[in-house]
Amino acid sequence: MTKLTPRIFNKTLRTLHLALTAGPSFFAVVTYFIAPDQYFDYMKTDDILFFVVPIIGITAIVISAFLFAKQKRELLKKETLKEKLVGYQGASIIKYGLIEGPALLAIVIFFKFGNLFYLIIAVLFIVYLILQRPTKAKIEQDLQLDFEQLNEYNQLDKELE
Repeated sequence: MTKLTPRIFNKTLRTLHLALTAGPSFFAVVTYFIAPDQYFDYMKTDDILFFVVPIIGITAIVISAFLFAKQKRELLKKETLKEKLVGYQGASIIKYGLIEGPALLAIVIFFKFGNLFYLIIAVLFIVYLILQRPTKAKIEQDLQLDFEQLNEYNQLDKELE
């Protein structure tokens, strides 16, 4: 089994974020170039998807933020840095997945119907997902690491216990 160090944790979380961001990004670009009969109509209020797609996306963002905050509160009670980081990784994957889902949905609907409105919605979700990129400072702030844990987190190649 691979040992867990702060360096490995940071690299793994960044890689997961990149993969969950690259998937819908690549899918959006490909569908843009292969989708037939593209048009842009932001006034198509008789189309139920015109309302459903943004509502699903906004709901997913709210739920992801709520669940992430709830899981973060639980992580603050953990004793060791390793427990906090492992839990943070799980919470982050859920957050990223809940944002990625509506982006993929919007891309599929764009591909099916050709309305660029849905692709723009997807791009907005992808941009929001990009903004969720994990950084060392964000992780330290989210987990409210105490002095000892912060010192341990800064020892990048030391195995976490």
